Amino acid sequence: MRGQLFGDGLRVPDRRFLAAREQPDGHRQHLEPALPEPSLDFGGVRAGAELDDQLASHASINTALNDDEFLQWALPRAGLRWAGFRKPRRQVLRRLRGRVEELGLDGLDAYGSYLEANPDEWSHFVSLTPVTISRFYRDRAVFEALEGVVLPALRPLRAWSAACASGEEAYTLALIAPELEILATDIHEPVLRRARAAVYPESSFAELPDRLRARMRDGTYRERVEIRRHDLREEPPDGPFDLILCRNSAFTYFADDVQSRVLERLLVVLRPGGALVVGLHERLPLDPWPGARAVYRRPKG
Repeated sequence: MRGQLFGDGLRVPDRRFLAAREQPDGHRQHLEPALPEPSLDFGGVRAGAELDDQLASHASINTALNDDEFLQWALPRAGLRWAGFRKPRRQVLRRLRGRVEELGLDGLDAYGSYLEANPDEWSHFVSLTPVTISRFYRDRAVFEALEGVVLPALRPLRAWSAACASGEEAYTLALIAPELEILATDIHEPVLRRARAAVYPESSFAELPDRLRARMRDGTYRERVEIRRHDLREEPPDGPFDLILCRNSAFTYFADDVQSRVLERLLVVLRPGGALVVGLHERLPLDPWPGARAVYRRPKG
């Protein structure tokens, strides 16, 4: 496997071999040398090669753009991939229109001009882009493999549910592994409030097996989940972790160079031999975990 070799022999894949797929719906280990700090260049376009032709005609916001064209213009400038947002874009556009109204602007074209004139607004733009599609036991095959194949090989366990949205993923982990210590993080404060409240509609439990529902009755599973705000583009929480879930988020929505930095950071805090779980439509240039879909193993050497 090609990539950059770090001080303890961990090979971090070259960003050219990161491949994100569009989803169908949405105590620290120190390695040397130190990983570079993420720095999103909001002044320039960061986009995959597939977007170059589309974006060439939208070098500035001085022309009228429809909703999709606005996203194609803005997302790469924030280190995000338009390709990942095609299907769930309505959720993002709804938030953006709320921001436009809050600022008293006349549509997304005007908001684009506002972004160009006020660089600090880009961080607010990014905070409006997380796609929050979450439910208990989402992607049954993944959780069945975790419970039957992966978790038995990792005990005792410390886990990180990264980009956890409203918490269903982290609480599912707590249900299938009662001994698990779990950190759940997301950048979007409104969904974190829902995660802390842990009040969900019945539809959120549609895929959860009855045997796991029975474990919810006393509510103690929630006590083992710590919920915290965290931006995946920043330094990771203190590790090490035996298991990290980063599904349908960074490797779908972030630009390739940002994906590469995120992967480097995840591997820094993932224990050698630990498991990294991604979305079913996401691919990483790591060794797959035998018998488990969308699960990769960090090399032990």
